[in-house]
Amino acid sequence: EDLAFAAWTWVALARPSAPSEAAYRLSLMAAAYGDVSALDILAGVVPRIESSIRGISDGQVAGDPGMVNLAKVGEPGRMARTLEELRTRLPAIEQALTTRSY
Repeated sequence: EDLAFAAWTWVALARPSAPSEAAYRLSLMAAAYGDVSALDILAGVVPRIESSIRGISDGQVAGDPGMVNLAKVGEPGRMARTLEELRTRLPAIEQALTTRSY
C-alpha cells in the first residue's frame, strides 16, 4: 500500500502525464525498491486510492475534524475525479511497461 500511494504522488499518477513517463518513473521506483515489479506497484494504486477516498468519506460522516477540513479543499471528490482520469490512462501505462516503451 505504501508503494502504491508513493506512486500516486511521486510517479505523478495523480497528474496527467505521458504513459511513457509514468512507465519510466514506475520502473525506476521498482528497481530502487527491489523485489517488486512496476506492474505490481501500478496494480496497487487504484485499490489504495479507493481506500483513501473511503477513509476520507467515512471520516467526514463521523465528524472527524481533519477529514471535515479536507472537504474545504474538495476532498474526496477531487481525488475521486483524479482516480477516474487515471483509470483511462492505465492501459497505455501498462502497455508502455510491458513493451518497455519508455
